[in-house]
Amino acid sequence: MEEKNWKLSEVSKITGLSRKALQEYDRMELLQPTSKTEGGYWLYDSKALQKAKLICSFNMAGYKRTEIKKILDEAEGDNVQILRENYGIMIERLKKQREELDTTIRSLEVLNYSSTCFEDKIRELGEYLKSKGKYYSGERSLADWHKHLSSTLMYMEPEEMERVRSSVEPSVLFMFMGAYLDEDIHSELMKEKMDELLKVWDDFILRASIPENAKEEFNRLEGKERLCSVAEFIFMVTGSKDEQGNSACGEMDALYGEGTYEKVKQMIKAYLE
Repeated sequence: MEEKNWKLSEVSKITGLSRKALQEYDRMELLQPTSKTEGGYWLYDSKALQKAKLICSFNMAGYKRTEIKKILDEAEGDNVQILRENYGIMIERLKKQREELDTTIRSLEVLNYSSTCFEDKIRELGEYLKSKGKYYSGERSLADWHKHLSSTLMYMEPEEMERVRSSVEPSVLFMFMGAYLDEDIHSELMKEKMDELLKVWDDFILRASIPENAKEEFNRLEGKERLCSVAEFIFMVTGSKDEQGNSACGEMDALYGEGTYEKVKQMIKAYLE
């Protein structure tokens, strides 16, 4: 019975190796066709096909072509034996790749959360400002602020990104309060905005890295006393500066005009009276 042979295009389809890769393997004598037809087609027998599959396994584990060639050139056993001898290292490399992929996925999730949060809130705020005929007087726009935060997130470690992600919504809601200074503090709109702001910050406090005894003490608070505690936490966080000297109060004044932060603080206090 005549032994089956596979054309280069068939080997490419079976293994996922590109035509260019197979040609490069031939050039560096890593994997060469078994024979060629009169028409010039490259043919691979079953042994060559299995070798191509073995090379694919090393590729997926992140081995360079020169590394693969060295291993195969020095190997004495068959493909199964080669896999057994390199199994441990291949698994470790694949685990490392999985960790890197998990990190990338988490990073994308954080950025997507940030973008979605900002886009929804900016759209909502934009409609409100349009209905009131209001515009920002600051040199920086909310879109600039969003772009700055998103670019900052991209260079953070996963743990730090997760911490910042959880603070994105509270920060956004607080920053947007500067647009509602002219509203009646007792209107339905302000009640809705204030309740949302205080609820989100309440949840944020429970997730924040603060001593457990402080969380337990906070959890015992109820009603107005708890809301006032939330407000004090908001003022503490938004009034503090980071390592670069930036702060939410500075960002708010840059967006809406000098003194906006203090006016928002007074507005929140008035709502809780």
